[in-house]
Amino acid sequence: MGGFGIWIIAQAILRFLQPSLPVAETLGWVAGLALLGNLVCAGMLLRFRDGDINMRSTWTCSRNDVIANLGVLLAAAFVSCTQSAYPDLIVGIIIAALVLSSAYSVLRRGIDSLKSQIQVS
Repeated sequence: MGGFGIWIIAQAILRFLQPSLPVAETLGWVAGLALLGNLVCAGMLLRFRDGDINMRSTWTCSRNDVIANLGVLLAAAFVSCTQSAYPDLIVGIIIAALVLSSAYSVLRRGIDSLKSQIQVS
């Protein structure tokens, strides 16, 4: 997750330096289709969100995908209305922050879990 967040930030920086207008319709269609698939996955994983560290991490990734899809749909609408690439770039940075925050949270829980297992042994 952390690597993905860093990659998103790098891509956003590159696009800020060399802006190009994304095709809003393509953004919207891809995000909409991805949202449908991710909602199904998130729904199936919902009951596992409080499970072990692996299941919580899987749930977190799925939840983040749904949030990201909604953000991209919003960005597509603003790109279409403003004819500017900036809404897409701003949403990208927000998605990166969400992914990095989630990566930190999962890493923290993993470390805590390891500590508790070591103390039990």
